[in-house]
Amino acid sequence: MHYTTNGEPATDRTSIGVIYAKEPPKKTLGGGMVMSLGFAIPPGADRHEVRASTTLRQEIALSTMTPHMHVRGRDMSYIAHYPDGRSETLLSVPKYDFNWQITYELAQPKTLPKDTRLEVIAHFDNSSGNLYNPDPSQTVRWGEQTWEEMMIGFFSTIVDLPAGKSSTTGQQD
Repeated sequence: MHYTTNGEPATDRTSIGVIYAKEPPKKTLGGGMVMSLGFAIPPGADRHEVRASTTLRQEIALSTMTPHMHVRGRDMSYIAHYPDGRSETLLSVPKYDFNWQITYELAQPKTLPKDTRLEVIAHFDNSSGNLYNPDPSQTVRWGEQTWEEMMIGFFSTIVDLPAGKSSTTGQQD
């Protein structure tokens, strides 16, 4: 959840509900993200590419993927690079729309073996042809405001681990 100050006092009514399992769970729902923080999108670029990846430190069952960019986001793909050398596109969102941030749930969880490199590739449109671009004359970097940019490939996993353990290396490659 993002909050942006507007100079006025405000009240928040955010809440969260928790349902406890009647028996100890056999699986853990986990999550991760593949992200790039150090990118710079040049002024006027209409298809600037940003890549990031992480390597799985154990076998997982991938259950969801949620691309996240701001108003210059154009497209995003998730690619699995398996330890045996094969590669597979897991998700391709060719027309990303900031106003429709969708979580894509797989019909069946996809098993990804240990040492699979999960790569996310995104393209950004910082040109005047992008009607949502607030200022095509500026270099754009990572930031939490929508006039800045983000490049995050969120994902959910199902793992045979105690709660609180991560299924990724914990560092971007």
